[in-house]
Amino acid sequence: MHVTAGNIITHLYYAVAADGRLLILSNFNEDFMSVAGLCANIGLGTESVAIIENGKYIETFPPAAEVDNYQVKIQNGRECLYQGVSLSRLISREYLFIEKKNWEEQLYAYLMNQFEFPILRRWIPYVTEEAMAKKLLHISEMKVIGETGLFDGYEIWHSEMTNEALLSILQAGLSDKKIHISEQEQRPLDFSDMDDYFNKYGHTLVDNLERLLKPLTSMKDKVEELTFIGKSLYPQQAAVVNGAVECLKKKKYAFLIESMGAGKTLQGLGVAEAFFNQEYLRKHSEKTVKEVYTDGMLIKFRVIIMCPAHLGMLVNE
Repeated sequence: MHVTAGNIITHLYYAVAADGRLLILSNFNEDFMSVAGLCANIGLGTESVAIIENGKYIETFPPAAEVDNYQVKIQNGRECLYQGVSLSRLISREYLFIEKKNWEEQLYAYLMNQFEFPILRRWIPYVTEEAMAKKLLHISEMKVIGETGLFDGYEIWHSEMTNEALLSILQAGLSDKKIHISEQEQRPLDFSDMDDYFNKYGHTLVDNLERLLKPLTSMKDKVEELTFIGKSLYPQQAAVVNGAVECLKKKKYAFLIESMGAGKTLQGLGVAEAFFNQEYLRKHSEKTVKEVYTDGMLIKFRVIIMCPAHLGMLVNE
């Protein structure tokens, strides 16, 4: 099979369409310029795309708007081919490639990524039923030409969902009690100010955090491998330093996001020092923290502070 757009023709690998719209097209050829040229013609959005088999046109698609193109070189011994792929930007926005056996999870991911409302996973059957009844969702007829086995087990869903439409579905479901946030009856919170709120409900926040989050380290109010001259960390600051140090053991960066005056500079310096101290002591188990601070040549590292020039207080710190 071949594919043509404009005055360029190449070999067809596969084409996927729904509702008469070309969503994906993959072509290949020994000549890179042919592959790149076909992709460019498709990307212009002005050229029709035709599929040719045995010299006959078997399918024609209207010009595709909003397309991203990719080309790659495929080397097989001395043979070299170039493959191009044209992807419609409507994919994941209006047209969803849904695996049949995992449709609920994938539709849930789509709704959570595309819209601003938090949705519970168990609401998906209700939301889907309502959206289909309102013709906001439907399963399109998928047409695959060429290598068809790549898309076995998949469907294409067409979505016309909007924030307003999804909000209406959720509000109706909650009002009619077809969906619920909690199986227990919910009562309005009763508090006069934030102090009253934390006194009444603070324990539930802590319980939920402990249930949902998995801290990298326990909440320690002291950093064992760190000493400052003339300064000390408050327990809350020490807990932050311990957490950030554990984070740096798994990643190359950590963010300390706190309000002004919370001690971010001191904590940041503490994170750097505690991290390098711990790394050294881990590799040299015979050494102690006292020896680390007694011999200033044992550990060498550099701290760079970047800040706006008008923050002169950091120079003193």
